[in-house]
Amino acid sequence: RFDFSPSVRLGKLFWRELDQSVLHPIFRPDGIYDIHSEAYTVTVKLFDAFYRKVLDNGALPIIVLFPSRTDQQRSREGKVRSYQPLIEYFRGKGYRFIDTLKALEPHRSEYTLDQLSMLNSWGHFSQVASGIAARYMLEQLRQQDLMDAGRLNQAAQAERARLPR
Repeated sequence: RFDFSPSVRLGKLFWRELDQSVLHPIFRPDGIYDIHSEAYTVTVKLFDAFYRKVLDNGALPIIVLFPSRTDQQRSREGKVRSYQPLIEYFRGKGYRFIDTLKALEPHRSEYTLDQLSMLNSWGHFSQVASGIAARYMLEQLRQQDLMDAGRLNQAAQAERARLPR
């Protein structure tokens, strides 16, 4: 109701920044997800629920991670992914996942960041990056022997046995 006032808008902006940066930060000062943040806690709970729901539906869950433009830049600078704690969580739980940043990393000298990300975007892949990622995902599925329906069903059954309700 009071948003017409520049002072109120400035105060709300300040409070939001204070809340995200100081009171409830999503990232640590080094740019990595803060595993103690509410956002991280909610995120892992969502992944747990997703993984379980897919298993309950008789399928094999595979989480696919798409890096933001920031993470693509961090990778080029030799920095750790901001979502590294999620990767560690997935590994600890034994979840299947594919990190498509691994697909892009070998192409750093071939393509600029602008060629791999949509301009004016948080990090949506360009057509070039989508093609690279799709080929990488297919390669990963082949390496895990998941291209055959019978093998896929066996893997799903084994995963349900590994993670019983």
